[in-house]
Amino acid sequence: MMRQQEVAPDQEYREAAGLLEQAAERSRARVERVLSSRAFTLREWTVLQALLDSDGGQTPTQLSILTGLSKPRVSEVLLRLEDRGACKRQRDGTDARRLMIVLSGQGRRDVSQLQPLLEATRADEIGRLAPEQVRVLKDLLASLSDAHIPRVPSPSTATIEGATPCR
Repeated sequence: MMRQQEVAPDQEYREAAGLLEQAAERSRARVERVLSSRAFTLREWTVLQALLDSDGGQTPTQLSILTGLSKPRVSEVLLRLEDRGACKRQRDGTDARRLMIVLSGQGRRDVSQLQPLLEATRADEIGRLAPEQVRVLKDLLASLSDAHIPRVPSPSTATIEGATPCR
C-alpha cells in the first residue's frame, strides 16, 4: 500500500489559500461575464445588491462599509448607476441634511433581470458538489468570513463626510 507523501502544515495552508484564490477568481470571472453581457460591472452589481437589501436606502458611507469599496469608488459607481437611471438620491425622512441613495424602479428591474442569470451561474458552479460537500464548504467559508463582516452604522450615526452622493 502506497503512503501519500506528508505535506508540511505551512505547505497545506499555501495550497489551500491558492485553491481558494483560484476558485474565487474563476467564480468572479463567470459572474463578471454575466454582468458585462448586460453592461454592468461587478462593483455596480455589488452596490445594487446593497441598495436592494436596504429599507429606505443607504448613505454613501454605509454603502462603502457594506460593499468594501472605498468612498471615492462608491461615488464613481453611484454616478454611473444614476446616469443609467438605476439609483436616485433623496433626503432622509428623519434628517433632511442627509442624502440617502435608493434603488429606482429601473434599478429594481435591472436587478430582477440579473438575479436569475447570476443564480443560474452560481447553481452551475455549486451544483457539481454533493449536498454534504456544499454544507462543509458553506461552513468553512462562513468561518473564514466571520472575522470580516462589516458593521454598518445606523442612519442616525452615519455621516457622509468625504462622500459624494449620487447626483
